[in-house]
Amino acid sequence: LREPSKGKFRILLPVITSANEGFKGIINRFQVIGCDRWGAPLPVDEQANALRQLSNDIALDLSMFQSAYFNMLNEHGKEVDLRDEDVEEAKERARNFLQEGFGKSLDNLMSGNHFQRRDLLILAYVQVHERILQDVVDIAGGKVIACHFGPKQYPFIAESFENPRVGEPINTYLGIGTYDDELDIHHLRVVVNGDTLRANNRFGMMQYSFTPRHKGDQALEMEMLYENPLTGEVFSRKYYHNYFVR
Repeated sequence: LREPSKGKFRILLPVITSANEGFKGIINRFQVIGCDRWGAPLPVDEQANALRQLSNDIALDLSMFQSAYFNMLNEHGKEVDLRDEDVEEAKERARNFLQEGFGKSLDNLMSGNHFQRRDLLILAYVQVHERILQDVVDIAGGKVIACHFGPKQYPFIAESFENPRVGEPINTYLGIGTYDDELDIHHLRVVVNGDTLRANNRFGMMQYSFTPRHKGDQALEMEMLYENPLTGEVFSRKYYHNYFVR
Protein backbone atom coordinates (compact mmCIF):
# COMPACT_ATOMS: atom_id res chain seq x y z
CA LEU A 1 0.00 0.00 0.00
CA ARG A 2 3.04 2.29 -0.01
CA GLU A 3 2.85 2.50 -3.80
CA PRO A 4 1.13 5.70 -5.03
CA SER A 5 -1.19 3.63 -7.23
CA LYS A 6 -2.51 1.86 -4.10
CA GLY A 7 -3.23 5.05 -2.19
CA LYS A 8 -7.00 4.68 -2.23
CA PHE A 9 -6.73 1.30 -0.49
CA ARG A 10 -5.03 2.72 2.60
CA ILE A 11 -8.46 2.98 4.20
CA LEU A 12 -8.08 -0.79 4.75
CA LEU A 13 -5.16 -0.30 7.13
CA PRO A 14 -7.16 0.49 10.31
CA VAL A 15 -9.22 -2.69 9.81
CA ILE A 16 -6.13 -4.84 9.21
CA THR A 17 -4.18 -3.31 12.12
CA SER A 18 -7.08 -3.72 14.54
CA ALA A 19 -7.62 -7.32 13.43
CA ASN A 20 -3.94 -8.17 13.92
CA GLU A 21 -3.82 -6.65 17.40
CA GLY A 22 -6.89 -8.62 18.46
CA PHE A 23 -5.39 -11.78 16.99
CA LYS A 24 -2.13 -11.36 18.91
CA GLY A 25 -4.04 -10.88 22.15
CA ILE A 26 -6.01 -14.11 21.73
CA ILE A 27 -3.00 -16.18 20.64
CA ASN A 28 -0.78 -14.91 23.45
CA ARG A 29 -3.36 -15.94 26.06
CA PHE A 30 -4.61 -19.27 24.81
CA GLN A 31 -1.70 -21.55 25.71
CA VAL A 32 -1.73 -20.78 29.45
CA ILE A 33 -5.49 -21.16 29.77
CA GLY A 34 -6.36 -24.12 31.98
CA CYS A 35 -2.90 -24.38 33.60
CA ASP A 36 -1.34 -22.96 36.72
CA ARG A 37 1.97 -21.07 36.60
CA TRP A 38 3.92 -24.36 36.73
CA GLY A 39 2.07 -25.77 33.73
CA ALA A 40 -0.04 -28.24 35.73
CA PRO A 41 -3.77 -28.55 34.84
CA LEU A 42 -6.22 -26.59 36.99
CA PRO A 43 -9.21 -28.28 38.65
CA VAL A 44 -11.89 -29.31 36.17
CA ASP A 45 -14.38 -26.59 37.19
CA GLU A 46 -11.71 -23.90 36.78
CA GLN A 47 -10.75 -25.33 33.37
CA ALA A 48 -14.40 -25.12 32.27
CA ASN A 49 -14.64 -21.49 33.42
CA ALA A 50 -11.40 -20.64 31.58
CA LEU A 51 -12.71 -22.29 28.41
CA ARG A 52 -15.96 -20.33 28.57
CA GLN A 53 -13.99 -17.11 29.04
CA LEU A 54 -11.80 -17.95 26.04
CA SER A 55 -14.90 -18.62 23.97
CA ASN A 56 -16.38 -15.26 25.00
CA ASP A 57 -13.13 -13.43 24.25
CA ILE A 58 -12.90 -14.99 20.79
CA ALA A 59 -16.55 -14.20 20.00
CA LEU A 60 -16.01 -10.58 21.06
CA ASP A 61 -12.82 -10.26 19.01
CA LEU A 62 -14.44 -11.65 15.85
CA SER A 63 -17.50 -9.46 16.39
CA MET A 64 -15.29 -6.35 16.60
CA PHE A 65 -13.35 -7.43 13.50
CA GLN A 66 -16.58 -7.97 11.57
CA SER A 67 -18.01 -4.65 12.73
CA ALA A 68 -14.88 -2.72 11.66
CA TYR A 69 -14.91 -4.50 8.29
CA PHE A 70 -18.60 -3.83 7.68
CA ASN A 71 -18.25 -0.16 8.65
CA MET A 72 -15.39 0.22 6.19
CA LEU A 73 -17.44 -1.45 3.44
CA ASN A 74 -20.47 0.74 4.13
CA GLU A 75 -18.57 4.02 4.35
CA HIS A 76 -15.80 3.53 1.78
CA GLY A 77 -16.90 0.70 -0.51
CA LYS A 78 -17.32 2.92 -3.53
CA GLU A 79 -13.92 4.52 -2.93
CA VAL A 80 -12.27 1.11 -3.48
CA ASP A 81 -14.35 0.32 -6.58
CA LEU A 82 -16.95 -1.88 -4.90
CA ARG A 83 -20.50 -1.83 -6.15
CA ASP A 84 -23.40 -2.08 -3.71
CA GLU A 85 -23.87 -5.74 -4.62
CA ASP A 86 -20.13 -6.38 -4.05
CA VAL A 87 -20.44 -4.91 -0.56
CA GLU A 88 -23.42 -7.11 0.30
CA GLU A 89 -21.68 -10.22 -1.05
CA ALA A 90 -18.58 -9.46 1.04
CA LYS A 91 -20.72 -9.12 4.17
CA GLU A 92 -22.54 -12.37 3.46
CA ARG A 93 -19.23 -14.22 3.00
CA ALA A 94 -17.96 -12.91 6.34
CA ARG A 95 -21.17 -13.99 8.08
CA ASN A 96 -20.88 -17.45 6.55
CA PHE A 97 -17.23 -17.74 7.59
CA LEU A 98 -18.23 -17.01 11.18
CA GLN A 99 -21.21 -19.36 11.25
CA GLU A 100 -19.57 -22.27 9.44
CA GLY A 101 -16.16 -21.98 11.08
CA PHE A 102 -16.59 -20.66 14.61
CA GLY A 103 -20.25 -21.55 15.14
CA LYS A 104 -19.63 -25.28 14.69
CA SER A 105 -16.72 -25.26 17.12
CA LEU A 106 -19.04 -23.83 19.79
CA ASP A 107 -21.49 -26.69 19.17
CA ASN A 108 -18.74 -29.18 20.06
CA LEU A 109 -17.35 -27.24 22.99
CA MET A 110 -18.41 -29.81 25.58
CA SER A 111 -16.93 -32.88 23.85
CA GLY A 112 -13.39 -34.15 24.51
CA ASN A 113 -11.01 -33.03 27.24
CA HIS A 114 -10.36 -29.41 28.15
CA PHE A 115 -7.11 -28.99 26.25
CA GLN A 116 -8.44 -30.61 23.08
CA ARG A 117 -11.48 -28.32 23.17
CA ARG A 118 -9.27 -25.29 23.79
CA ASP A 119 -6.98 -26.10 20.86
CA LEU A 120 -9.89 -26.86 18.50
CA LEU A 121 -11.52 -23.59 19.49
CA ILE A 122 -8.31 -21.69 18.73
CA LEU A 123 -7.88 -23.55 15.43
CA ALA A 124 -11.40 -22.54 14.37
CA TYR A 125 -10.63 -18.95 15.38
CA VAL A 126 -7.40 -18.87 13.33
CA GLN A 127 -9.12 -20.26 10.25
CA VAL A 128 -12.07 -17.85 10.41
CA HIS A 129 -9.82 -14.87 11.15
CA GLU A 130 -7.56 -15.59 8.17
CA ARG A 131 -10.46 -16.13 5.77
CA ILE A 132 -12.02 -12.79 6.63
CA LEU A 133 -8.64 -11.03 6.58
CA GLN A 134 -7.93 -12.48 3.15
CA ASP A 135 -11.25 -11.06 1.96
CA VAL A 136 -10.18 -7.64 3.24
CA VAL A 137 -6.81 -7.60 1.49
CA ASP A 138 -8.33 -9.07 -1.68
CA ILE A 139 -9.97 -5.68 -2.18
CA ALA A 140 -6.51 -4.23 -2.85
CA GLY A 141 -5.32 -7.27 -4.80
CA GLY A 142 -3.19 -8.45 -1.88
CA LYS A 143 -2.53 -11.78 -0.16
CA VAL A 144 -2.30 -12.86 3.47
CA ILE A 145 1.00 -14.59 4.27
CA ALA A 146 0.66 -16.58 7.49
CA CYS A 147 3.75 -15.83 9.57
CA HIS A 148 2.14 -16.05 13.00
CA PHE A 149 3.11 -18.78 15.44
CA GLY A 150 1.16 -20.75 18.00
CA PRO A 151 -1.65 -23.19 17.32
CA LYS A 152 -0.48 -23.99 13.80
CA GLN A 153 2.51 -26.00 15.03
CA TYR A 154 3.04 -27.82 18.30
CA PRO A 155 5.36 -30.49 19.76
CA PHE A 156 3.94 -33.81 20.91
CA ILE A 157 5.20 -37.12 22.31
CA ALA A 158 5.01 -39.48 19.34
CA GLU A 159 6.03 -42.58 21.30
CA SER A 160 4.38 -42.36 24.68
CA PHE A 161 5.55 -43.78 27.99
CA GLU A 162 3.45 -44.57 31.05
CA ASN A 163 4.36 -44.81 34.73
CA PRO A 164 8.16 -45.20 34.38
CA ARG A 165 10.26 -46.04 37.43
CA VAL A 166 12.82 -43.76 39.04
CA GLY A 167 16.19 -44.33 37.37
CA GLU A 168 14.66 -46.17 34.41
CA PRO A 169 16.00 -44.74 31.10
CA ILE A 170 13.28 -43.60 28.71
CA ASN A 171 13.78 -43.48 24.96
CA THR A 172 11.02 -41.68 23.10
CA TYR A 173 10.31 -39.60 20.03
CA LEU A 174 8.98 -36.09 19.79
CA GLY A 175 7.14 -34.89 16.74
CA ILE A 176 6.13 -31.51 15.35
CA GLY A 177 2.46 -31.43 14.45
CA THR A 178 1.19 -28.80 12.09
CA TYR A 179 -2.13 -27.47 10.84
CA ASP A 180 -0.44 -25.65 7.98
CA ASP A 181 2.31 -26.62 5.56
CA GLU A 182 3.39 -23.01 4.92
CA LEU A 183 5.85 -23.09 7.84
CA ASP A 184 9.01 -25.12 7.31
CA ILE A 185 9.81 -27.45 10.22
CA HIS A 186 13.51 -26.98 9.53
CA HIS A 187 13.21 -23.48 10.97
CA LEU A 188 12.03 -25.01 14.25
CA ARG A 189 13.89 -26.29 17.27
CA VAL A 190 12.54 -27.71 20.51
CA VAL A 191 14.21 -27.32 23.90
CA VAL A 192 13.22 -30.18 26.23
CA ASN A 193 14.35 -29.82 29.86
CA GLY A 194 17.35 -27.82 28.64
CA ASP A 195 18.26 -30.10 25.69
CA THR A 196 17.94 -28.59 22.19
CA LEU A 197 16.49 -30.86 19.50
CA ARG A 198 15.98 -30.33 15.76
CA ALA A 199 13.83 -32.28 13.34
CA ASN A 200 15.92 -34.84 11.43
CA ASN A 201 13.39 -35.60 8.70
CA ARG A 202 10.53 -33.97 6.84
CA PHE A 203 8.00 -35.42 9.30
CA GLY A 204 9.51 -33.43 12.17
CA MET A 205 10.54 -36.42 14.30
CA MET A 206 13.18 -36.05 17.01
CA GLN A 207 14.60 -38.73 19.29
CA TYR A 208 14.88 -37.90 22.98
CA SER A 209 16.20 -39.88 25.95
CA PHE A 210 16.11 -39.04 29.65
CA THR A 211 16.03 -40.68 33.08
CA PRO A 212 13.46 -39.72 35.74
CA ARG A 213 15.10 -38.77 39.05
CA HIS A 214 12.05 -38.20 41.25
CA LYS A 215 8.82 -40.05 42.04
CA GLY A 216 5.31 -38.67 41.66
CA ASP A 217 3.76 -36.32 39.13
CA GLN A 218 6.32 -34.92 36.69
CA ALA A 219 6.26 -32.88 33.50
CA LEU A 220 8.47 -32.52 30.45
CA GLU A 221 8.83 -28.86 29.61
CA MET A 222 8.99 -28.40 25.84
CA GLU A 223 9.75 -24.95 24.45
CA MET A 224 9.33 -24.62 20.71
CA LEU A 225 11.32 -21.90 18.96
CA TYR A 226 10.49 -20.85 15.42
CA GLU A 227 12.65 -18.49 13.38
CA ASN A 228 10.87 -16.45 10.74
CA PRO A 229 13.13 -16.92 7.68
CA LEU A 230 12.07 -13.56 6.24
CA THR A 231 12.80 -11.38 9.26
CA GLY A 232 15.00 -13.49 11.56
CA GLU A 233 12.53 -12.89 14.40
CA VAL A 234 12.27 -15.84 16.81
CA PHE A 235 8.94 -16.79 18.38
CA SER A 236 8.66 -19.14 21.33
CA ARG A 237 5.93 -21.13 23.04
CA LYS A 238 6.04 -23.59 25.95
CA TYR A 239 4.16 -26.88 26.21
CA TYR A 240 4.11 -29.56 28.91
CA HIS A 241 3.78 -33.35 28.81
CA ASN A 242 2.64 -34.64 32.19
CA TYR A 243 3.50 -38.15 33.43
CA PHE A 244 3.74 -40.13 36.70
CA VAL A 245 6.93 -41.77 38.02
CA ARG A 246 6.66 -44.84 40.26
